[in-house]
Amino acid sequence: MQYVRLKEFAIQHKKEWTLMAITLISTAFLIVGFHFLPSLTSKINSANSSVPEEFLSARSRASDAANRITGLTDTYVGSIEKIREAEKNGKFSLGLSLILDEVNKNEEVRKAAEDLSVELSNMAQHLGVIQPVKAAEVALNAVTTGVELVQHLISYNNTTRDLLNTLQLRFSTGDDEATRAKIEKLISDMNREADVINNLGSEYRGLMLQFDALTG
Repeated sequence: MQYVRLKEFAIQHKKEWTLMAITLISTAFLIVGFHFLPSLTSKINSANSSVPEEFLSARSRASDAANRITGLTDTYVGSIEKIREAEKNGKFSLGLSLILDEVNKNEEVRKAAEDLSVELSNMAQHLGVIQPVKAAEVALNAVTTGVELVQHLISYNNTTRDLLNTLQLRFSTGDDEATRAKIEKLISDMNREADVINNLGSEYRGLMLQFDALTG
C-alpha cells in the first residue's frame, strides 16, 4: 500500500519537476546573454548604486523560497541515515515509510524550488542595469548558484524516486546482493547531493549579503 502511494506520487510530480527544469534552462540562457552584454564592460564603475525595483522584488521572493528550502533540507542527512539503518537491519516496511516521509517533504521542497527558479529567472532579466558593476557580478554569481541549487534538488528528487523503487524490489525479492549494492549507491548519492544542496544554500545567502553591502 505504501509503495502504491509512493509510485502515484512520483508519477504525479515528475512532470512538475520537468517543467521546473525548463525554467532553469531559460534562466541559463539569460545568464549567458548577460555575460556577453557589451554595455557591461563599458560601464563606469561608480560609487552610486542602482538596483531596479523588479530585481529587488524578485530577490525578496527568491530569498523567502531559499529560506524555506534550507529549513526543509537541513534534515536530509539525518533522514538518509535512518533509511540506511532500516535497510541494513532488513526493516523494509520502516524503510519504505521513511522514504514516504522523504518524498512528502520533497513535495514541499519542489514547491519552494519552483518559486526559486521563477524568481531567479526574473532576477536574471535585470542584471544588466545594476550598478555598481561589482554588485551586478555578485548578483550574477548568486543567480548562477541558485540555478545550480535547484538542479541538485531535482537530482535529489530523482534519486529518492529511484531508491523507493529499489527498496520495493528488495522488499519483494528478499536480500539480493546486487540490489543491496544499488541501494547503498543510491543512499551515498543522496548523501552527496544533500551536502551539495546545503553548501549551495549557504553560498547563495552569503552572496546576497555581499550584494547588500555593495548596494546598501
